[in-house]
Amino acid sequence: MRRTFHIGFTLLLAGAGLAQQPVASISPVYGEIRQALVIGNSQHPTVPLANPVNDARAMGDALKDLDFQVTLLLDAKGVEMDRAIKTFEDNIQPDAVVVVYFAGHGVELDGNNYLIPIDLSPEDESDVKYKAYPVSILLERLERSPARIRLLILDACRNNPYEKIRALGKGGLAAVDEVAGSYVAFSTGSGQVARDGIPAEQGGRTAGAAPAAADRQGANHSVFTAELVKELKKKRPGATVDDVFTRVREGVSKRTNRKQIPYSNSGLMGIWYPFGPATPPPPPDPSPYDIKASITTVETAAGLIANGSDAEALEALNSAIRSDWKNADAYIYRGILYGIEGKPADELSDFSEAIQVDPANYRAHLNRALALQSAGRCLEAIADFDQAAAKAPANGAVYRYRAACQVEIGKYVEAEEDRLKAAALEGERH
Repeated sequence: MRRTFHIGFTLLLAGAGLAQQPVASISPVYGEIRQALVIGNSQHPTVPLANPVNDARAMGDALKDLDFQVTLLLDAKGVEMDRAIKTFEDNIQPDAVVVVYFAGHGVELDGNNYLIPIDLSPEDESDVKYKAYPVSILLERLERSPARIRLLILDACRNNPYEKIRALGKGGLAAVDEVAGSYVAFSTGSGQVARDGIPAEQGGRTAGAAPAAADRQGANHSVFTAELVKELKKKRPGATVDDVFTRVREGVSKRTNRKQIPYSNSGLMGIWYPFGPATPPPPPDPSPYDIKASITTVETAAGLIANGSDAEALEALNSAIRSDWKNADAYIYRGILYGIEGKPADELSDFSEAIQVDPANYRAHLNRALALQSAGRCLEAIADFDQAAAKAPANGAVYRYRAACQVEIGKYVEAEEDRLKAAALEGERH
């Protein structure tokens, strides 16, 4: 019986030899589009807060370091918040990972949560209902977006800034029901008040204007955001979003003597790895003999895959990577093998690893593009097709497969151009 190959296997065999190629820049780093809206409101007229602007800047920097396209909004009025959230929603890309972070005052009224702009000075409950921003509306906007993963992070469970409105209680937010495809994280539990900075018993304060230079030096942050940023900077491969917030919960609880315990609610459909899937730590740089052995072993693995000996091929590829962890072709072949075996997460992970160790290898970009295309993530796939075309402009297959993705996202003119270019190149070759 003839064996049916993963499409990338044929393309890899048709490519150049197994020699290493020079390093260049890559995009996207994590094989997915990442977008974030970060809001920090400190300068409220009634009760200013010390740290939300600092927190927002720190979160923005941490998310940028994780390959997010970040929109930062500081000390926003009501109309500015509404405009920014709507614009952000309108620009969310298909299959993107989206984070919305808010630091500032938030209140609960009749079981609903509201985020407070800096220009709100309510006289009664109606002013809160109609002039603050409802969390329910924010979640609805995220839910109807084409994003694949949606995270809402609220560091807004502080003291009630409007004590004269008794219906608001003493502070804190209400729990939120699970929303399919979304993950909601609060800086503390339902109805509880979070600290704006270091606990008072440790010499800190919960409110008041921040010192002029504090945000520049990163000295003042809420306990919750400080722990979250610290965890994001560790970039633990293989950690899930639940793992991240579990560690944040532990850190905040410890720093506040269990007086503040963050809360999260997940409706995610699947697992998301903020720092990418786990990969084994690389061994020391191999000797020239090891590099040669690695290349030979990959060639052996290619023959084993062609003969349907998947288990032996996997063992050979693992051995090749142990001999030379910079051998991009070993990751590519192993990714192809995972694709044949129906393991898309491992497949994408290995193609991304190949790009990390050898960004100029067009076959790595092409195979990751094909895997993303197969998963219906054409917008991300096109970014890799573009990289492959830049590195191998005479390869007709790149344009032929990119054309199919162009059609998928409605770019018919570009698709026709790619079809014609593929036909010309492949016609010349034959």
